Amino acid sequence: MESSLLGSAFAHDAWATLRLIDACLGLRAEDLQTDVPGTRGPMIDTLRHIVTGGAEDLRIITGDPALLLDGGGMSLPELRDTEEQVGSAWARFVARSFD
Repeated sequence: MESSLLGSAFAHDAWATLRLIDACLGLRAEDLQTDVPGTRGPMIDTLRHIVTGGAEDLRIITGDPALLLDGGGMSLPELRDTEEQVGSAWARFVARSFD
């Protein structure tokens, strides 16, 4: 269990994103192309935006060029792996001392 409020917020964000991806893993490619009102176009594009957006935010803060991602063609398994890595990177970042 995360002890800081900030750490808990970022852990929850990663957990929720992984749950969304997991819920979509059984969908057909055509289903992932469905436009859902209030989202960023097709469901797959919304998931790509969520994952790469979190990586981009962290890249801006840390300057780590490895976080510059091109998610345009990422599959759900690739998005899941990436979200796990980005979530861990956020956890490390927020665990450090901010003076």
